[in-house]
This record gives sequence, structure tokens and C-alpha cells, in this order.
Amino acid sequence: RGPMNENPLDPCLASLQNFDSDDNLSKQIQAIYYALDADGSESLSFEEMNEGLRKIAGFESVDMHEEDFEKFTQGRTLLDDQGGMTHEQFEQAMRAELRDYIIRQIGITTAIHAS
Repeated sequence: RGPMNENPLDPCLASLQNFDSDDNLSKQIQAIYYALDADGSESLSFEEMNEGLRKIAGFESVDMHEEDFEKFTQGRTLLDDQGGMTHEQFEQAMRAELRDYIIRQIGITTAIHAS
């Protein structure tokens, strides 16, 4: 992965970075969750997330690996006994990823301007 695509979630995170309120961000994250939860079980598995990311991002090459999912779910602490995430757990994870994404973008911008 290159510096501009450090994370398979980057296309989703890029779409979230311009939220205008906490409520707006929650609604956007919830919309992504329900788009990824293909079977409507309200429990998002690794497989559903990986498949759904390709559809949402619009890139067939988007591929979340087990290590990415492990990091995303904070060492699997955000998973239930069946290995799925509720939309609340997903939002918690997405907010952490969004924070990291914005920090990475600031670092890339700073590096570009320093060149």
C-alpha cells in the first residue's frame, strides 16, 4: 500500500472527513454500516465488511486483510461471540480510524509542503 492508501478503509474515511456535526458523522457512519451489512443481521462480519468495502469504495482492488480487521476491531475487542460488530461497535471503530486518517492526511500534506 502506498502512502495515500495506508488503509483499505481510506475511501470510506475520505467521504467522512468533511462532517459538519457529531450527529451528521454518526448518521454517515451508520449508513456505511448498513450498506456493508449485506444480510441485514445487524452483526457485521469480516467477510461482509471485506465484500462490502469493494462495493462502497467502487474499487475491486480494495481488500481488507485479517490484520486490518484485527486493528479495526481493536484487537477483536469490538466483536461479539460470533465475530460480528453491532453498528455501535462499528461507529466506535470508524471514529478511531477517522481520527488516524485525518492525522495521516495532515502528515502527508505537511511532507508535501516541506519538500
